[in-house]
Amino acid sequence: MGQRTQIIVRHTDAEGRTTVKVKHLQWGIGRITPLHIMEHMNRLMLTGRNEVPDKFKEIELTGDSLTEAVIVPTNVLPTLFSRFDNNNGGAAIDCRTDANGHTTGTIGFVVGGEDDPKWAYRRFVSIEEWFRATREERILLEDPDFLPMWHAWCRWAELDEIKD
Repeated sequence: MGQRTQIIVRHTDAEGRTTVKVKHLQWGIGRITPLHIMEHMNRLMLTGRNEVPDKFKEIELTGDSLTEAVIVPTNVLPTLFSRFDNNNGGAAIDCRTDANGHTTGTIGFVVGGEDDPKWAYRRFVSIEEWFRATREERILLEDPDFLPMWHAWCRWAELDEIKD
């Protein structure tokens, strides 16, 4: 109960420094997580800093093998998400900013234990699959513009959507 989700953002800057931040959302299912992803990534692309606003719970990960991997690997997701107060998964973002200030990356949604105990935190799914798993598929019907908007934003932000 509680619809708790996290957004994990791993960012490597132009100097090769990697930060991993986690934004905790107490009521994060539905449109909430994707909209917070857009806000976080827009701020990162504008400022070059991987920061979480004060009003949200931030968890900083350091000294983790996650900072050395090329992409957020699915085999670390169960361990990673088990560190948090989570029951509905969330998303993992892996991005890099080059010397020209240009940011690109990948994003994958992760289903939580309350939604699918068999696959909890074990694979990346599309945003559509995540909506269905969290029983928020009504968004797909109530707001037919939401998914086209999301996919257009991902293309604009140069975030490749990944799924297993």
